[in-house]
Amino acid sequence: MKKRLLLLSNSTKKSEDYLFYPRLEIQNFLGTSVKRIVFIPFAGVTLTYEEYTDKVGKVFKDIGYDTHKINLSENYQ
Repeated sequence: MKKRLLLLSNSTKKSEDYLFYPRLEIQNFLGTSVKRIVFIPFAGVTLTYEEYTDKVGKVFKDIGYDTHKINLSENYQ
């Protein structure tokens, strides 16, 4: 199975919804064969890991992907 690593240094642009601007790029990068992503929530500084994962998970669910937080995932395949 091909593994991919998506890194974003900025999640928002002024006056846009969270992760709005990169959604199309995310879909193009992950494609249609990917159904689940593993999210590493350690970059969030104002939210708990759970809150951060929920926030990101809502966006990824909207664009067609299931999100798992890395410390809850035992098998990343």
